Amino acid sequence: YLINLIGDLHQPMHLGLAADEMGRNLTVMFRGKKSSLYDFWDRELTQLTIQGSPGFWWGGWTHVKRSHVEYHRDGENWKRDGVVSFDKWAEESAKYLCDNVYTNPISGRKLEEGLVNGVFRIDENLYELWQREMLSKMLVAGARVAIVLNAVLHNRDAGQALHSGSAIQDLEDEPDSMTPQVAHLGRQGDSAHAVHSGQVGPVAAAMNLGIFVTVGLIFLQVMRMWQGRDAVTKANRAKHQDGGKGT
Repeated sequence: YLINLIGDLHQPMHLGLAADEMGRNLTVMFRGKKSSLYDFWDRELTQLTIQGSPGFWWGGWTHVKRSHVEYHRDGENWKRDGVVSFDKWAEESAKYLCDNVYTNPISGRKLEEGLVNGVFRIDENLYELWQREMLSKMLVAGARVAIVLNAVLHNRDAGQALHSGSAIQDLEDEPDSMTPQVAHLGRQGDSAHAVHSGQVGPVAAAMNLGIFVTVGLIFLQVMRMWQGRDAVTKANRAKHQDGGKGT
């Protein structure tokens, strides 16, 4: 639930206007292919990136260090604001939607003003700008999922291991290759090592491996959601392709 909620908060069209059914009633065209504005953001941007640059997509662009500064800033904000952050993230995406999606960020004109025969044509410059923003938002969403899940785990009485410097937040400070010093990383790593000098290494390594797998699964789930594969989205898409007629 949290993964889908936070992912939705960072997909601008999931906060679209009811007047145009979240962009489903606005037709766009890119490279000769028509789709709704909703589908372009929900599916086409991701698919075009995968098809055009598969090496880039699968080559580690999602490494958590790419969002290092934002991660720590958002982590501090979460400690201060707690669940109020959900509202702020939604407001952030809604503002982006109005200023950079419903409004062409290159020309400064409303998309509706650029319709030709009821279709808005997306050029390469706008596609590249939206693509960069989409990738950035996916990274931010993944980092914020980690922050929230880490807060949930931290507040559970799950044992002292979660307080010994191997929580999700500490992945930001790890080197690219594992070294014997990995058990000492984290805000409380030094004190944990002093108390458990003979046991922390293997335990921390095992927990970091588990965290790595968890973050990987989180990213895959967010990616699937952005590709618009859920049953509700498919049903709505089929309905609108049929002209909204009931069956």
